Amino acid sequence: MISVVIASLNEDLLTKVKSNISNTIGVVHEIIVTKNTAINNNGICQIYNNAAAVAKYDILCYMHEDIEMKTSNWGKKIVSYFDEIKDLGIIGIFGSTYKTFVPSGWGVMNDSNSTNFGCYIQGFKSVAKKKEYIQVNRRKESFKQVLCIDGMWFCTTKKIVFENPFDDETFKHFHGYDIDFCLSLYNKYNVIVTYEVLLEHFSEGTYNAHWFEEAHKLHEKWKKYLPMSSEVIPSVEKQLIDKRSFKWLIQSSKKLSLTKGQLLQLLYFYWKSGKFSLKNYIKLAYYSLKF
Repeated sequence: MISVVIASLNEDLLTKVKSNISNTIGVVHEIIVTKNTAINNNGICQIYNNAAAVAKYDILCYMHEDIEMKTSNWGKKIVSYFDEIKDLGIIGIFGSTYKTFVPSGWGVMNDSNSTNFGCYIQGFKSVAKKKEYIQVNRRKESFKQVLCIDGMWFCTTKKIVFENPFDDETFKHFHGYDIDFCLSLYNKYNVIVTYEVLLEHFSEGTYNAHWFEEAHKLHEKWKKYLPMSSEVIPSVEKQLIDKRSFKWLIQSSKKLSLTKGQLLQLLYFYWKSGKFSLKNYIKLAYYSLKF
């Protein structure tokens, strides 16, 4: 039995996704909806904590409303994972085995890396682009253990949320909550992405000044522990991944409203804290100035 939790902004999308869930989940369920209008503009952490408090069932499925589940009886598969995998904390669709110390999303902000895993169909709302079937499953597994998952869709339990509530003091909007929740379970519970449940997400993520503000909060909270990983990654590769992530920040500086001075300040902080090699610090400083 599963309690599905949705923070809703669009009545048409909500109607469609509720019908889709009922037609595909395959187990007894309830759907808990919070209408997050301008009048009732609660952050997603508060919404998710409140939903867990009133949920009837032990398994919670948090999902965006702009999603269509493609797999029949996906709820049975989710229940079996929690029955069979010891200390399972979160099931997601797409995620990463590594969290950079550079402010980023749940994964590495660059396609040329080896730490992202999962499977889903990505649609696009803000750009004229055909939807893409994305699958990264190098070992042909049914699931993959990761560190962080994408918050568009994930399952956990009431027990875990009660033990590790979403941080509604730090994150009062709609970014950073998924990574923070995953990191709070580190060394306590397993986090996986499944290849046995397929969904389509109709919109892509938005990276802007507000997103960076929340990402920076996340990194301030966890800077003592970052970078983190769920598997052994050579230090040389970690340096390369974080270098690429910082390069993405530089390339995205205009839409993130980051000045050259702010970038250099951040870069200097990471170098002084021992997170960047001197070689990478010099290269990135030069690239920042040139860009």
